[in-house]
Amino acid sequence: MRVHLTAFCLLLIAVPASGEDLLDQVWDGDEGVSQDFIEDRDGIVLDLNAATVQDLASLPGLSYADAERIVAFRATRGPFRRPRDLDRVGLPRPVVESLLPHVTVSHRSHPREALSRLRFVRRSSSARGRPLLTGSGLHARTTYRAGDLVAASVTTDKDAGEGNPLDFAAGYAEVRSEVARLVVGDFRPGFAQGLVLSRWTRAPADLSQVVRRPSRQVGYRSTEENGALRGVYLEGMRGAWRVAALGSSARFDAAIDTSGQVERLTEGGLHVTDLERSRADALRETALGLRIERAAAGRSHFGMTSLRSGFNPPFKPQGRGPSGASATVLGLDAGASLGCLKVAGEMAQTGQGRAWAAGAAYQRRRIEAGLQMRDYGQRFQTLRGAGFSTFGDAQNERGVFAGLVWRTRRIRAASLTFDRAWRPGPTPTLPPGSARSSLTFRVRHAPLRRLLLQWSGQTRWDQVYKGKQQGVLPRRRRGLRMDATQHLGRGVQFLVRGDLVNAAIGPGREAGGSAFGELKVRYKGLRAAGRLTYFNTPSYESRIFEWEDAPEGMVALRTLTGRGVKGYVLISAKAGPARTTLRLWRQRPLDGRKATTEVVAQVDVNM
Repeated sequence: MRVHLTAFCLLLIAVPASGEDLLDQVWDGDEGVSQDFIEDRDGIVLDLNAATVQDLASLPGLSYADAERIVAFRATRGPFRRPRDLDRVGLPRPVVESLLPHVTVSHRSHPREALSRLRFVRRSSSARGRPLLTGSGLHARTTYRAGDLVAASVTTDKDAGEGNPLDFAAGYAEVRSEVARLVVGDFRPGFAQGLVLSRWTRAPADLSQVVRRPSRQVGYRSTEENGALRGVYLEGMRGAWRVAALGSSARFDAAIDTSGQVERLTEGGLHVTDLERSRADALRETALGLRIERAAAGRSHFGMTSLRSGFNPPFKPQGRGPSGASATVLGLDAGASLGCLKVAGEMAQTGQGRAWAAGAAYQRRRIEAGLQMRDYGQRFQTLRGAGFSTFGDAQNERGVFAGLVWRTRRIRAASLTFDRAWRPGPTPTLPPGSARSSLTFRVRHAPLRRLLLQWSGQTRWDQVYKGKQQGVLPRRRRGLRMDATQHLGRGVQFLVRGDLVNAAIGPGREAGGSAFGELKVRYKGLRAAGRLTYFNTPSYESRIFEWEDAPEGMVALRTLTGRGVKGYVLISAKAGPARTTLRLWRQRPLDGRKATTEVVAQVDVNM
């Protein structure tokens, strides 16, 4: 016993900061890490193609940030062929030399995989027994992969009410090696903080978006319309340099005025009415882009991104957003990893305006913190950047986001975030300088082994235009949510939730609420879930958002307004390479509003 205690004390003295997470796992005793593994740490030999960030960070002389660089290099450029490939990661030479005795490489084959998905959606609604709308949607996707070398995907989607089964179609083919990547078809890359090119469309909502990383996935598999580039994407890597070029000719849905110019872009992708069909693919964008990036000293990088776009027909000059038949945007970015601290920033300039965003994230043991500041000019608009609305108003803003997360063994996460934004110029309904703020807290607590409690709340302040008579009024919205999840064992889980909302617009006030119970069962290849919800919200201002279980690859977000009950039943069964999922959803109003029924059937085949 004394020998083991002495060895453990020596280990506490010798292990650097990068091994603290590993020691926490041993101390907690619930992660399955053996004492022999700790004592034999210096004799570990890890596979570079299989080790996680935590595994690599446990090696002597390797920081957590450098371990992340190794995993990121492997993810973007494919598996290592030999240990000496660590020289290409950008780590200091002494660090590489110290790692060589502790790493190896297993040469992996490139397994072939084909995934197919077919989803059918039938939606109908009625009011007081009279049918209002009945429509069917159809979604299909087939993806093929040969390891990390070859990938191809084809996606089609038809929303309920649309007549053309190929209303939306996207696909791509990708070939990659250790030093190059080629994508042909539909794609959407994300670089730096996303001011010029991004896969994200909104300002950060949590700490994961404070310091953004380049997106791993370039090929486009989403069913979100008006989001992808279409053409050729080529990327090459040599040493610390990375260069990417793209050429695209894509279309947007847009509203065209009587003079033949683009008045505004339209979102949603629905083409049901004659007006919506007339706006489909009304705007063509041709684009050429270039990205150059260099990693310096293994812990920092510098980059430049440029994008030149042409529009046919041209945009109507409106004082904000794109204007004319062309637009050019240039972005400069940099980032650094300083132990537990990561910082990154980007500046972008167009002919009409400029924007910048910068963030810092700190993570050490049980504490995470982040700060992000942004300033999007009223006339700055790229259509492909993050944090802006395609309408050029609410998301073009100055803002600051800050957050803090604390974790213990029982408290899974306690977080507090604050976001405040100012609109730099007037909008069609709000004066210049209009602001919105939000303060959010979340606590996840596990007082017992199989019981998880969660509390969350948010307060928002902003302004809203209520017509010529009332004008602009202050608006405040407060929400409180309470969850309790009980794991009953043998794959059975029970969840109850309560939501309370209080909304105030000027002197008026209203309150709403909802509650539901949900049961989930997993047994071998069978999954089943059911939920029943009661809600009472006087108007849209006191609405409640509720996420629901849905077939894999599909997210169901409901907005609850009015008074009523709703529920769903989901059953999913696996037989051989196929999984079949059925989902029945029904919302019944108690205040005379419309009732809605939705049936979803989905089949996934993995070969």
